Amino acid sequence: AVVSTQSTGINKRYTGETNTEFNMRHDWNSLLSDDPEMIFKHYSKDMFPHADTLLQYLQDYVTRFKIKVQYDTNVRHITPMNDEFVILTASEEIIHCKYVVASTGISVIKTFLKAGGTEHVEGYDTVSHNPEDFEGQKVLI
Repeated sequence: AVVSTQSTGINKRYTGETNTEFNMRHDWNSLLSDDPEMIFKHYSKDMFPHADTLLQYLQDYVTRFKIKVQYDTNVRHITPMNDEFVILTASEEIIHCKYVVASTGISVIKTFLKAGGTEHVEGYDTVSHNPEDFEGQKVLI
């Protein structure tokens, strides 16, 4: 098997616009914040950045904003409950949290939370990787 260490997200450093909101909507790699230094374009000039660069950005983001992240955790079940999520891990640990980010990567067959509309979602395992198939279309990633 071939393992790529190149990001699949385009690092669109320049959109031709000065509107910050417009630029963020076209930025596939930056996480949202009010800190202009925490924009991914400050980390790489490559169109498809190396995975290690994205990892460094994410680590810096977690550190900058003091975000509590639990890594290397196999999740068995997620239940929305009131204003939080209750997560049951494979090791029977129960975690309560306000937000859940599911990042499975490109090589994993899609598995979605049961939520309205997910039956219309196409995963990386079935979607075309040919950019010409999407010419003239608006695509939500």
